[in-house]
Amino acid sequence: MQLRLTFCVVLFVIFHASATDIVTLSGKKYFDVHDVQVRGNQLTFTTDSDIVRVPWADVPPALKARYLPKSTPAPAEVVRPQIATMTPTPVVAANPTGLTPHDLVVNTGNKYLTQMAADLQSTRTSAAMSYTAANAFSISQIDDARKDALINGRAVAFFILDDSLMQVPCVSSEANVKGALAHFFQTFSRSVTPVFVFPTRDLAKLPGVLTIALGKPAAVPFPRVIFTNSAITETLYDLTLTSPAQTMAQRDELIYPAVGMIKRWYVKIANSVP
Repeated sequence: MQLRLTFCVVLFVIFHASATDIVTLSGKKYFDVHDVQVRGNQLTFTTDSDIVRVPWADVPPALKARYLPKSTPAPAEVVRPQIATMTPTPVVAANPTGLTPHDLVVNTGNKYLTQMAADLQSTRTSAAMSYTAANAFSISQIDDARKDALINGRAVAFFILDDSLMQVPCVSSEANVKGALAHFFQTFSRSVTPVFVFPTRDLAKLPGVLTIALGKPAAVPFPRVIFTNSAITETLYDLTLTSPAQTMAQRDELIYPAVGMIKRWYVKIANSVP
């Protein structure tokens, strides 16, 4: 009897030590999950009561990097044709559509700009969200973030945050910094490659282009969003709050120029290729 009890206790400890929590991009939360695997174009795992299958497009970037083996290519639904001018070493990917590189850039840009517009509209009715490190890449994963942006042909967004904004309910309609985080993150996170930056501990690890753009982080309220090109060598836009108590309508006026600058970036790329 004692041996059986000991064995059960060991199994319980092992099981719960390997458990983790998952929050999808759409906001669904799963606690104490196990057996996390990439299968086809889904992330699958088990909970206490069910087997869950999450579409790869709904998996946060940090979880993709964690659970996708280095030798395994990303599921097909998130891999888009590489664009030669957006990689340090130009490589033209297979193009079964027959589109020119110029048209590929245009299509990619239009897709992400349309996604931004839809997600901005959805912030009007979105529920409270709590953000964790799993919702974005970290500075220590900067190489993975760059690779994700280059493969998918999209900009990188560095969300400059304070630790106090993590794991607390954030509602985009609120006129405070928590509302600003939800407003900005929900608008952009599915159409850019998101990276969380915490100045109190990440300053020494920042790429040069971001260090120059960031300047003195304490001079403006958090959150702040700095957009760069896919290779993280050029700053595209610095989305900065002028007051921590800005309303949603006031923040919209900050978002529109950021979207416009990203659109001009896609046009610039498209014009530089045949």
